[in-house]
Amino acid sequence: MNNFIDSVPGQKEALENLNRLFNSNRVPHALIFTGKPGTGKHLAALEFAHLINSKEKKDQEKLRSRIFNIEEPFVKFIFPLPRGKGEKNDDPPYEKLTPAQIDEIRKEREEKIKNPYYKINIEKANTIKVSSIRDIKKFVSFGYDEIKYRVVIISDAHIMNNITQNALLKTLEEPPEGFIFILLTDKPENLLTTIHSRCWTINFSPLPENAIGDVIEKYFKFENKQKIELAASFSEGSVLNALALLNVDIEKYLDEVITVLRYSFAGRFYTAQTTFNKILNTWGGDYFKQTLRLFLYWLRDAKGNRSGIDKYYFEKYKDTFEKFNSGFKNAPLEEVYSKIDYYLNLSETQVNLNLIALNTIFELSTVVLRK
Repeated sequence: MNNFIDSVPGQKEALENLNRLFNSNRVPHALIFTGKPGTGKHLAALEFAHLINSKEKKDQEKLRSRIFNIEEPFVKFIFPLPRGKGEKNDDPPYEKLTPAQIDEIRKEREEKIKNPYYKINIEKANTIKVSSIRDIKKFVSFGYDEIKYRVVIISDAHIMNNITQNALLKTLEEPPEGFIFILLTDKPENLLTTIHSRCWTINFSPLPENAIGDVIEKYFKFENKQKIELAASFSEGSVLNALALLNVDIEKYLDEVITVLRYSFAGRFYTAQTTFNKILNTWGGDYFKQTLRLFLYWLRDAKGNRSGIDKYYFEKYKDTFEKFNSGFKNAPLEEVYSKIDYYLNLSETQVNLNLIALNTIFELSTVVLRK
Protein backbone atom coordinates (compact mmCIF):
# COMPACT_ATOMS: atom_id res chain seq x y z
CA MET A 1 0.00 0.00 0.00
CA ASN A 2 2.77 2.42 0.90
CA ASN A 3 4.15 2.14 -2.63
CA PHE A 4 1.05 3.97 -3.87
CA ILE A 5 2.23 7.26 -2.34
CA ASP A 6 5.41 7.19 -4.42
CA SER A 7 3.95 5.65 -7.57
CA VAL A 8 3.64 8.92 -9.52
CA PRO A 9 6.82 11.05 -9.61
CA GLY A 10 6.45 14.49 -8.04
CA GLN A 11 2.84 14.01 -6.90
CA LYS A 12 3.20 12.82 -3.32
CA GLU A 13 0.63 15.30 -1.92
CA ALA A 14 -2.03 14.38 -4.50
CA LEU A 15 -1.53 10.67 -3.83
CA GLU A 16 -1.58 11.18 -0.07
CA ASN A 17 -4.99 12.81 -0.48
CA LEU A 18 -6.20 9.88 -2.56
CA ASN A 19 -4.79 7.42 -0.03
CA ARG A 20 -6.69 9.15 2.77
CA LEU A 21 -9.91 8.77 0.80
CA PHE A 22 -9.17 5.08 0.32
CA ASN A 23 -8.39 4.51 4.01
CA SER A 24 -11.56 6.34 5.05
CA ASN A 25 -13.60 3.63 3.27
CA ARG A 26 -15.60 6.44 1.66
CA VAL A 27 -14.22 6.59 -1.86
CA PRO A 28 -16.19 9.22 -3.84
CA HIS A 29 -18.06 7.92 -6.87
CA ALA A 30 -16.54 10.71 -9.01
CA LEU A 31 -13.27 12.62 -8.91
CA ILE A 32 -11.66 15.40 -10.93
CA PHE A 33 -7.90 15.22 -11.33
CA THR A 34 -6.78 18.71 -12.30
CA GLY A 35 -3.35 20.12 -13.13
CA LYS A 36 -1.06 20.96 -16.02
CA PRO A 37 -0.79 18.49 -18.91
CA GLY A 38 2.02 16.02 -18.40
CA THR A 39 1.99 15.91 -14.60
CA GLY A 40 0.91 12.28 -14.14
CA LYS A 41 -2.89 12.47 -13.83
CA HIS A 42 -3.49 9.46 -16.09
CA LEU A 43 -0.90 7.33 -14.28
CA ALA A 44 -2.44 8.35 -10.95
CA ALA A 45 -5.90 7.30 -12.17
CA LEU A 46 -4.59 3.82 -13.02
CA GLU A 47 -2.68 3.53 -9.75
CA PHE A 48 -5.80 4.56 -7.83
CA ALA A 49 -7.91 2.05 -9.75
CA HIS A 50 -5.47 -0.63 -8.62
CA LEU A 51 -5.36 0.63 -5.03
CA ILE A 52 -9.13 0.63 -4.46
CA ASN A 53 -9.34 -2.96 -5.72
CA SER A 54 -6.20 -4.27 -4.04
CA LYS A 55 -7.91 -5.57 -0.88
CA GLU A 56 -10.35 -7.74 -2.79
CA LYS A 57 -8.06 -9.41 -5.29
CA LYS A 58 -5.55 -12.14 -4.48
CA ASP A 59 -3.71 -12.18 -7.82
CA GLN A 60 -2.31 -8.65 -7.64
CA GLU A 61 -0.02 -9.03 -10.65
CA LYS A 62 -2.88 -10.07 -12.93
CA LEU A 63 -5.15 -7.33 -11.56
CA ARG A 64 -2.51 -4.67 -12.14
CA SER A 65 -1.83 -5.91 -15.65
CA ARG A 66 -5.48 -5.75 -16.65
CA ILE A 67 -5.96 -2.26 -15.19
CA PHE A 68 -2.81 -0.84 -16.77
CA ASN A 69 -3.72 -2.42 -20.11
CA ILE A 70 -7.02 -0.49 -19.80
CA GLU A 71 -9.03 -3.66 -20.27
CA GLU A 72 -12.78 -3.62 -20.05
CA PRO A 73 -14.66 -4.44 -17.89
CA PHE A 74 -11.99 -3.30 -15.40
CA VAL A 75 -11.41 0.16 -16.91
CA LYS A 76 -13.27 2.15 -19.53
CA PHE A 77 -11.09 4.83 -21.13
CA ILE A 78 -12.83 7.73 -22.89
CA PHE A 79 -10.85 10.27 -24.91
CA PRO A 80 -11.45 12.68 -27.82
CA LEU A 81 -12.41 11.06 -31.13
CA PRO A 82 -12.95 12.38 -34.67
CA ARG A 83 -16.43 12.48 -36.14
CA GLY A 84 -17.21 10.25 -39.10
CA LYS A 85 -18.82 11.39 -42.32
CA GLY A 86 -22.52 11.98 -41.73
CA GLU A 87 -22.21 10.95 -38.09
CA LYS A 88 -25.06 11.86 -35.73
CA ASN A 89 -25.05 12.02 -31.95
CA ASP A 90 -27.12 8.83 -31.77
CA ASP A 91 -24.55 6.83 -33.74
CA PRO A 92 -22.13 4.63 -31.77
CA PRO A 93 -18.77 6.42 -31.32
CA TYR A 94 -16.86 4.27 -33.84
CA GLU A 95 -19.58 3.30 -36.31
CA LYS A 96 -19.02 6.03 -38.94
CA LEU A 97 -15.24 6.12 -38.73
CA THR A 98 -13.10 4.81 -41.59
CA PRO A 99 -10.81 1.78 -41.16
CA ALA A 100 -7.83 4.17 -41.34
CA GLN A 101 -9.23 6.29 -38.50
CA ILE A 102 -9.93 3.24 -36.36
CA ASP A 103 -6.41 1.97 -36.98
CA GLU A 104 -4.96 5.34 -35.96
CA ILE A 105 -7.05 5.32 -32.78
CA ARG A 106 -5.90 1.78 -31.97
CA LYS A 107 -2.24 2.72 -32.40
CA GLU A 108 -2.57 5.84 -30.25
CA ARG A 109 -4.36 3.90 -27.54
CA GLU A 110 -1.61 1.29 -27.56
CA GLU A 111 1.02 4.02 -27.15
CA LYS A 112 -0.90 5.36 -24.14
CA ILE A 113 -0.99 1.89 -22.61
CA LYS A 114 2.77 1.53 -23.02
CA ASN A 115 3.45 5.05 -21.70
CA PRO A 116 0.95 6.77 -19.36
CA TYR A 117 2.62 10.14 -20.08
CA TYR A 118 2.11 9.79 -23.82
CA LYS A 119 -0.20 12.45 -25.27
CA ILE A 120 -2.78 10.88 -27.58
CA ASN A 121 -2.81 12.76 -30.87
CA ILE A 122 -5.54 11.77 -33.33
CA GLU A 123 -6.28 13.88 -36.38
CA LYS A 124 -9.48 15.96 -36.04
CA ALA A 125 -10.19 14.50 -32.60
CA ASN A 126 -11.21 17.77 -30.97
CA THR A 127 -14.12 16.75 -28.78
CA ILE A 128 -15.43 13.99 -26.56
CA LYS A 129 -18.52 12.65 -28.25
CA VAL A 130 -21.82 12.49 -26.45
CA SER A 131 -22.10 8.96 -27.84
CA SER A 132 -18.93 8.01 -25.94
CA ILE A 133 -20.58 9.15 -22.71
CA ARG A 134 -23.85 7.39 -23.52
CA ASP A 135 -21.81 4.26 -24.23
CA ILE A 136 -21.01 4.17 -20.50
CA LYS A 137 -24.50 2.74 -19.96
CA LYS A 138 -23.49 -0.41 -21.83
CA PHE A 139 -20.33 -0.66 -19.76
CA VAL A 140 -22.36 -0.34 -16.56
CA SER A 141 -25.07 -2.77 -17.65
CA PHE A 142 -22.75 -5.77 -17.84
CA GLY A 143 -22.55 -7.32 -14.40
CA TYR A 144 -19.07 -8.17 -13.16
CA ASP A 145 -18.24 -9.07 -9.57
CA GLU A 146 -14.59 -10.02 -9.91
CA ILE A 147 -13.47 -6.64 -8.54
CA LYS A 148 -15.07 -4.17 -6.12
CA TYR A 149 -14.75 -1.04 -8.28
CA ARG A 150 -14.76 -0.58 -12.03
CA VAL A 151 -13.34 2.72 -13.21
CA VAL A 152 -14.30 5.12 -16.00
CA ILE A 153 -11.46 7.49 -16.97
CA ILE A 154 -12.37 10.53 -19.08
CA SER A 155 -9.30 12.21 -20.55
CA ASP A 156 -9.37 15.91 -21.55
CA ALA A 157 -12.74 16.19 -19.84
CA HIS A 158 -12.76 19.97 -20.35
CA ILE A 159 -13.44 19.63 -24.08
CA MET A 160 -16.83 18.06 -23.52
CA ASN A 161 -19.49 20.45 -24.80
CA ASN A 162 -22.58 21.22 -22.72
CA ILE A 163 -24.63 18.46 -24.34
CA THR A 164 -21.96 15.89 -23.52
CA GLN A 165 -21.46 17.20 -19.99
CA ASN A 166 -25.18 17.06 -19.33
CA ALA A 167 -25.27 13.47 -20.56
CA LEU A 168 -22.49 12.66 -18.07
CA LEU A 169 -24.29 14.59 -15.36
CA LYS A 170 -27.29 12.26 -15.60
CA THR A 171 -25.03 9.35 -14.69
CA LEU A 172 -23.28 11.27 -11.90
CA GLU A 173 -26.63 12.27 -10.37
CA GLU A 174 -27.56 8.60 -9.92
CA PRO A 175 -24.16 6.89 -9.83
CA PRO A 176 -24.20 3.13 -10.38
CA GLU A 177 -22.90 1.14 -7.44
CA GLY A 178 -19.35 -0.15 -7.80
CA PHE A 179 -18.26 2.42 -10.38
CA ILE A 180 -15.76 5.27 -9.97
CA PHE A 181 -15.55 8.11 -12.51
CA ILE A 182 -12.26 10.00 -12.86
CA LEU A 183 -12.21 13.14 -15.01
CA LEU A 184 -8.76 14.33 -16.11
CA THR A 185 -8.42 18.00 -17.03
CA ASP A 186 -6.06 20.95 -17.12
CA LYS A 187 -8.99 23.38 -17.52
CA PRO A 188 -11.48 22.61 -14.75
CA GLU A 189 -13.14 25.98 -15.29
CA ASN A 190 -14.61 24.57 -18.53
CA LEU A 191 -16.61 21.98 -16.61
CA LEU A 192 -20.15 22.76 -15.49
CA THR A 193 -20.62 23.80 -11.88
CA THR A 194 -23.07 20.94 -11.48
CA ILE A 195 -20.32 18.49 -12.51
CA HIS A 196 -17.91 20.01 -9.97
CA SER A 197 -20.55 19.72 -7.24
CA ARG A 198 -20.74 15.95 -7.76
CA CYS A 199 -17.00 15.31 -7.86
CA TRP A 200 -14.13 15.35 -5.39
CA THR A 201 -11.26 17.43 -6.78
CA ILE A 202 -7.62 16.36 -6.48
CA ASN A 203 -5.03 18.93 -7.54
CA PHE A 204 -1.82 17.85 -9.26
CA SER A 205 1.14 20.18 -8.86
CA PRO A 206 3.66 21.22 -11.53
CA LEU A 207 6.50 18.71 -11.40
CA PRO A 208 9.93 19.59 -10.00
CA GLU A 209 12.72 19.46 -12.55
CA ASN A 210 14.24 16.25 -11.16
CA ALA A 211 10.87 14.46 -11.45
CA ILE A 212 10.54 15.59 -15.07
CA GLY A 213 14.00 14.21 -15.76
CA ASP A 214 13.12 10.88 -14.16
CA VAL A 215 9.91 10.54 -16.21
CA ILE A 216 11.60 11.44 -19.49
CA GLU A 217 14.43 9.00 -18.93
CA LYS A 218 12.12 6.16 -17.86
CA TYR A 219 9.22 6.54 -20.26
CA PHE A 220 10.71 8.34 -23.28
CA LYS A 221 14.24 6.86 -23.23
CA PHE A 222 16.10 10.17 -23.65
CA GLU A 223 19.66 9.79 -22.43
CA ASN A 224 21.21 13.25 -22.83
CA LYS A 225 20.97 14.47 -19.24
CA GLN A 226 22.27 17.94 -20.07
CA LYS A 227 19.53 18.57 -22.61
CA ILE A 228 16.91 17.01 -20.34
CA GLU A 229 17.91 19.40 -17.54
CA LEU A 230 17.80 22.36 -19.93
CA ALA A 231 14.36 21.39 -21.24
CA ALA A 232 13.05 20.74 -17.72
CA SER A 233 14.10 24.20 -16.60
CA PHE A 234 11.79 25.76 -19.21
CA SER A 235 8.96 23.24 -18.84
CA GLU A 236 6.83 24.98 -16.19
CA GLY A 237 6.51 21.64 -14.43
CA SER A 238 5.10 19.72 -17.41
CA VAL A 239 6.63 16.64 -18.99
CA LEU A 240 4.90 17.51 -22.28
CA ASN A 241 6.43 21.00 -22.36
CA ALA A 242 9.86 19.51 -21.75
CA LEU A 243 9.35 16.96 -24.52
CA ALA A 244 8.36 19.70 -26.96
CA LEU A 245 11.76 21.29 -26.37
CA LEU A 246 13.62 17.98 -26.60
CA ASN A 247 11.98 17.23 -29.93
CA VAL A 248 13.75 20.20 -31.54
CA ASP A 249 17.31 21.47 -31.50
CA ILE A 250 16.74 23.19 -28.17
CA GLU A 251 19.93 25.26 -28.15
CA LYS A 252 19.33 26.54 -31.68
CA TYR A 253 15.72 27.29 -30.77
CA LEU A 254 16.79 29.36 -27.75
CA ASP A 255 19.28 31.24 -29.96
CA GLU A 256 16.46 32.15 -32.35
CA VAL A 257 14.28 33.34 -29.46
CA ILE A 258 17.08 35.62 -28.24
CA THR A 259 17.48 36.92 -31.80
CA VAL A 260 13.78 37.90 -31.93
CA LEU A 261 14.20 39.73 -28.63
CA ARG A 262 17.27 41.62 -29.80
CA TYR A 263 15.63 42.75 -33.05
CA SER A 264 12.49 43.75 -31.15
CA PHE A 265 14.44 45.84 -28.64
CA ALA A 266 16.24 47.48 -31.55
CA GLY A 267 12.93 48.41 -33.18
CA ARG A 268 13.66 46.25 -36.23
CA PHE A 269 10.10 45.00 -36.55
CA TYR A 270 10.32 43.36 -39.95
CA THR A 271 13.48 41.41 -39.08
CA ALA A 272 12.03 40.36 -35.71
CA GLN A 273 8.84 39.15 -37.42
CA THR A 274 10.85 37.32 -40.09
CA THR A 275 12.86 35.52 -37.40
CA PHE A 276 9.69 34.67 -35.48
CA ASN A 277 8.20 33.18 -38.67
CA LYS A 278 11.42 31.25 -39.23
CA ILE A 279 10.94 29.57 -35.85
CA LEU A 280 7.41 28.53 -36.77
CA ASN A 281 8.41 27.39 -40.27
CA THR A 282 11.29 25.34 -38.88
CA TRP A 283 9.57 23.67 -35.93
CA GLY A 284 5.86 24.18 -36.57
CA GLY A 285 3.01 26.34 -35.37
CA ASP A 286 2.78 24.43 -32.09
CA TYR A 287 5.84 26.44 -31.01
CA PHE A 288 4.01 29.76 -31.16
CA LYS A 289 2.86 29.63 -27.55
CA GLN A 290 6.16 28.09 -26.46
CA THR A 291 8.02 31.06 -27.96
CA LEU A 292 5.83 33.53 -26.09
CA ARG A 293 6.47 31.59 -22.88
CA LEU A 294 10.21 31.88 -23.49
CA PHE A 295 9.87 35.66 -23.90
CA LEU A 296 8.29 35.66 -20.46
CA TYR A 297 11.16 33.62 -19.05
CA TRP A 298 13.67 36.11 -20.45
CA LEU A 299 11.77 39.02 -18.89
CA ARG A 300 11.76 37.18 -15.55
CA ASP A 301 15.51 36.74 -15.81
CA ALA A 302 16.04 40.39 -16.73
CA LYS A 303 13.99 41.47 -13.71
CA GLY A 304 15.83 38.99 -11.49
CA ASN A 305 19.16 40.34 -12.69
CA ARG A 306 18.25 43.69 -11.18
CA SER A 307 17.89 42.09 -7.76
CA GLY A 308 21.04 39.97 -8.06
CA ILE A 309 19.65 36.44 -8.49
CA ASP A 310 22.19 33.65 -8.92
CA LYS A 311 20.32 31.26 -11.20
CA TYR A 312 18.83 32.17 -14.57
CA TYR A 313 16.61 30.25 -16.96
CA PHE A 314 18.67 31.67 -19.84
CA GLU A 315 21.94 30.96 -18.04
CA LYS A 316 23.91 30.86 -21.29
CA TYR A 317 22.71 34.38 -22.13
CA LYS A 318 23.33 36.00 -18.75
CA ASP A 319 25.32 38.76 -20.41
CA THR A 320 22.19 39.89 -22.32
CA PHE A 321 20.43 40.78 -19.05
CA GLU A 322 23.42 42.66 -17.72
CA LYS A 323 23.82 44.67 -20.93
CA PHE A 324 20.10 45.33 -21.11
CA ASN A 325 19.79 46.52 -17.52
CA SER A 326 22.88 48.70 -17.74
CA GLY A 327 21.28 50.61 -20.60
CA PHE A 328 17.63 50.38 -19.58
CA LYS A 329 17.63 49.98 -15.82
CA ASN A 330 14.22 51.65 -15.44
CA ALA A 331 12.45 49.85 -18.30
CA PRO A 332 8.98 48.70 -17.11
CA LEU A 333 9.56 44.95 -17.36
CA GLU A 334 6.49 44.08 -15.27
CA GLU A 335 4.16 45.96 -17.61
CA VAL A 336 5.56 44.28 -20.69
CA TYR A 337 5.48 40.87 -18.96
CA SER A 338 1.78 41.32 -18.16
CA LYS A 339 1.02 42.35 -21.73
CA ILE A 340 2.78 39.35 -23.29
CA ASP A 341 1.16 37.04 -20.75
CA TYR A 342 -2.16 38.47 -21.97
CA TYR A 343 -1.18 37.73 -25.59
CA LEU A 344 -0.24 34.18 -24.58
CA ASN A 345 -3.72 33.63 -23.17
CA LEU A 346 -5.21 35.30 -26.25
CA SER A 347 -3.45 32.76 -28.48
CA GLU A 348 -5.80 30.10 -27.04
CA THR A 349 -8.72 31.86 -28.78
CA GLN A 350 -9.57 32.44 -32.45
CA VAL A 351 -7.51 35.63 -32.70
CA ASN A 352 -5.10 35.67 -35.66
CA LEU A 353 -1.66 34.49 -34.51
CA ASN A 354 0.18 36.81 -36.90
CA LEU A 355 -1.58 39.75 -35.26
CA ILE A 356 -0.59 38.47 -31.82
CA ALA A 357 3.03 38.07 -32.97
CA LEU A 358 3.15 41.64 -34.32
CA ASN A 359 1.67 43.03 -31.11
CA THR A 360 4.14 41.01 -29.04
CA ILE A 361 7.11 42.35 -31.00
CA PHE A 362 5.78 45.89 -30.73
CA GLU A 363 5.29 45.49 -26.98
CA LEU A 364 8.87 44.21 -26.58
CA SER A 365 10.14 47.21 -28.52
CA THR A 366 8.41 49.60 -26.11
CA VAL A 367 10.60 48.34 -23.23
CA VAL A 368 13.45 50.53 -24.46
CA LEU A 369 11.18 53.40 -25.45
CA ARG A 370 9.82 53.64 -21.92
CA LYS A 371 13.14 53.42 -20.13
